[in-house]
Amino acid sequence: MTSRYEPYREMWRLFSRPVFLLTDFLGVVGLSVSKLAADPWSGALAAVGSALLAIGFSLPVALFYQLRANAESLKILDTCNRAGIRAIFKSRQADSEELREAIDTAAARSSEIKLMGVAFRSIFNPSGEHTRQFRERLDDPRIPLRILLLNPDSDAAKRRAVIEQGNTTIEDIRFTINHGIPSTIQERLKRGDDSISEGLQQATKATLGADCNQKEISACNLQVHLYDIDPIALLMIFQESVFTEQYHLGRPKALRSGSCIGKYVPVIEYSSSADACSFLIRHFEEIWNLSKDITEDVLKLAVHKTQNMREGVT
Repeated sequence: MTSRYEPYREMWRLFSRPVFLLTDFLGVVGLSVSKLAADPWSGALAAVGSALLAIGFSLPVALFYQLRANAESLKILDTCNRAGIRAIFKSRQADSEELREAIDTAAARSSEIKLMGVAFRSIFNPSGEHTRQFRERLDDPRIPLRILLLNPDSDAAKRRAVIEQGNTTIEDIRFTINHGIPSTIQERLKRGDDSISEGLQQATKATLGADCNQKEISACNLQVHLYDIDPIALLMIFQESVFTEQYHLGRPKALRSGSCIGKYVPVIEYSSSADACSFLIRHFEEIWNLSKDITEDVLKLAVHKTQNMREGVT
């Protein structure tokens, strides 16, 4: 256990270093000799002596606080390293550019992607800004993509909409389901097996109520589920990294009405080998198993939109 007197001992050790003792000694000598010397040497020696004394006393104090700050920083870095934390971003809003780059790097190295959030409107908005690698990964049918969204018809979605006081929470979820994800599916089918894509289009044209063939769903390589519980965390799971942001039920009074209650707290990037990741990934899987599968619905919607585009239906 560290003694409460240890900081004073550390300060004394700094003051008693030979270099500082010599500086103080020369400062005292300079001031003493200045009283005996004639002008202009008297003033010069007094100035030099005063400067040396100032250095001899102030530098150890500054060094003391710098060493303590460095020790705290190293302690934090060591803790992050042991916890498997690769990076901490102040928030999605404050460090948006740095976060985009980190996600881009993680996506480029990943052979699968799992996403859990509320709406993900910005990610699946066809006209939104995306980093090149991340967009390519989302649209690549070779990359398994699993998406967990908050059910817009759930009580949890209604509670969040109330908390955000006028924000378009539910509308954003519906946009992602009806437009954003179908757009990604269209791109995946376009890049995938043409015969499967054409076959699905014909089946959908005949009747939207027809069941999708498992082969067609596999070709898309994308699954969408809706969960009904209150959002707990944002999760973006890649092969080598997991990004997470804690969600909250409360809304600070200072936050303006209509503001999303996300984007204001730190986002943590973990190495996938970190102990915490086993819990985060298990959290995703548990919610996935309890959620509603709407993959066929969005798949049919995507193909129906493609068919309408070909026939010129708006």
